[in-house]
Amino acid sequence: MNRWIRTAAAACLAAAAGLPAHGMPLDEQASPIDRTDWQTHCFGRFLIDLPPRTEVLDAYFMHGASINRLEDTPSTFAARIQTRQEMLEHSPHDGGKGQLFVRRVAHTEGGVSLISWKNPPHSDGQVIDTYFAAPRHGHAYYWQTEMMPGDLDAILDTA
Repeated sequence: MNRWIRTAAAACLAAAAGLPAHGMPLDEQASPIDRTDWQTHCFGRFLIDLPPRTEVLDAYFMHGASINRLEDTPSTFAARIQTRQEMLEHSPHDGGKGQLFVRRVAHTEGGVSLISWKNPPHSDGQVIDTYFAAPRHGHAYYWQTEMMPGDLDAILDTA
């Protein structure tokens, strides 16, 4: 489900939980809502208090593509990147005249972007596989998007 739809739905539910019934002020209601132990969650720029048993699912998107959290250790993170690069290097492009792999771009904190040609082989588009590491938090993330060759600099500035 679209992130904004989920955010709007959560905001509506939270707002509805705090609204007075039938337009009556809260002090005139027979049983006000007990907000003890509610937790504050951030949806975009909004802070919303939700009951403690509410399940909040997170999803992150950039340029329409989802950012996925990886359950990797630092060594499996490096191995994942190396395996993907080797797969791209050994995959033929343009009728076997070249390889899908184009180049590797290093980012801070061990992050890497792998740029490759899009499959099928006669496509002009490229794919960028970006791996982010957040070592202080122990998390790693993966994001893949398609681009045209001239868009590389703008996308790398975002990554």
